[in-house]
Amino acid sequence: MNLKLLRMAMCMSTETAARVLAARPDHPDGVSETTWKRWEAGKKELPPDMQEHLQKIEQTLKGILGTVAEMPRQADGSGIAYHGGRVQSPDLAYHQQLAATVWAYALGVKTKDLDDE
Repeated sequence: MNLKLLRMAMCMSTETAARVLAARPDHPDGVSETTWKRWEAGKKELPPDMQEHLQKIEQTLKGILGTVAEMPRQADGSGIAYHGGRVQSPDLAYHQQLAATVWAYALGVKTKDLDDE
């Protein structure tokens, strides 16, 4: 698993990834940024339970991005709606949506910011 690629695909800093991606019921605040950076650099082994946790997130993201890739392009008049990012405490769902929106934009899918309504 490429942690840096996962983090970047979700538009996260290392601090946010440590806090959001590594958060689980038994560790609701995630891990320290130092720990995340060590995992990302391969200097510290990713614990098996964390690897399983992050693989689930990665699979969810791949599913979301696969759906975005199949969406009609702007010329077809349909697309994806999103919230533009005025969020107090971005969570995992927010970053998955942000990643999907970035990919949609890159692929030419029509986007609509729901916060502008």
